[in-house]
Amino acid sequence: QIERPEAEVFAGDLSAAALAVARENARRLGAPVRFFCGDLLEACAARSFDLVVSNPPYIPLDQARGLPAEVREYEPGVALFGDLYGKLLGGAARVLRPGGWLIVELPYDARERVQALAGDEWEPGIVAPDLAGFDRVLAWRLR
Repeated sequence: QIERPEAEVFAGDLSAAALAVARENARRLGAPVRFFCGDLLEACAARSFDLVVSNPPYIPLDQARGLPAEVREYEPGVALFGDLYGKLLGGAARVLRPGGWLIVELPYDARERVQALAGDEWEPGIVAPDLAGFDRVLAWRLR
């Protein structure tokens, strides 16, 4: 919102503790963000957004032991482990206006699997790599 003062920005999380940190960061930066606590987009009104951006949990639980200790022991499990892309696509299709965008972070090896979840209501995804060259961001446009 600092770069685009005309934008209304909402931020949500399932974790009240994560929202407290985000609220403090927004306050410190002078960014007028509205926060909500909820499961993905369930608390949002239909056809109310032009853009949804998400960094959902995407690490399979069976890979927990292989994570570096500073990640495994610092981040809450709900922020790391899960596969919410199907639910996120459905929720975004409900809350986005026609022509709106959904942008998500991907696990380095999941582009094809996640892209296959998009139904006919989505235009084919745009993929952007990370600095190591792995497909890391996927953007869909709602038809």
